[in-house]
Amino acid sequence: MSAALLTKTETHLITYSPEPLNSSFMLTIALMDEDIIMRLGLTILLDGHFKKIRILEADDLAHYNRLHPAVTPDLFVAGNYCSSKRKSVQYIQSIREQFTLAGLIVYDYLRLQNIINAYVKQGVRGHLLRQNVGIELIDCVKAVLDNQYYISADLSEHLRSTLFCPTASSDPAFY
Repeated sequence: MSAALLTKTETHLITYSPEPLNSSFMLTIALMDEDIIMRLGLTILLDGHFKKIRILEADDLAHYNRLHPAVTPDLFVAGNYCSSKRKSVQYIQSIREQFTLAGLIVYDYLRLQNIINAYVKQGVRGHLLRQNVGIELIDCVKAVLDNQYYISADLSEHLRSTLFCPTASSDPAFY
C-alpha cells in the first residue's frame, strides 16, 4: 500500500505500475448509468477536460452492446445502483467477462459494506461515491489511465480510520 493513500494531503492514489498517458491517441470511454441526466453531466465534464475523447453512453451493459457492438472502450465508467455486495460484484464481473483489458471505474449510489476488496479483485481501478463523482472523476480517470488505483476521498478516509483507529468507527468492517 502506497503512502499516498495514507496521507490526507495527498490525492488518493495507489501506484500500481506507472506508465505515462499517451496523449496522441483517441480516448474511448464507455459511460454507463441508468440516469440520463447523470450521464449528460459526466459527458460534459469529461468532454471539457480531455481533447481527444469519444464517449459512448448507455443505460447498462446490454444497452451498451446493442448501441455499440464490437467497440471496445479504453475505459468503462459505470454507475452502480445495486443494493447488495453480491449483485454489485456480479455487475462488475459481467463487464469484466466481455472487456477484460479495459480500465474500470465504478461509482456507487449506496455505500456497501466490505466492497473495496471485492472490487479490486474484480479489476476495478477507480472507486467513487455518486455524491463525489463530479468532483473526483477527472482525477480518477487520469489515475486509472496512468495504471494507478484511485479511491474516493470519502472512501479513503473511512478506510484509513477503520484500519488505523478501529475504535473510532462504529462498524470497523464497513469496508
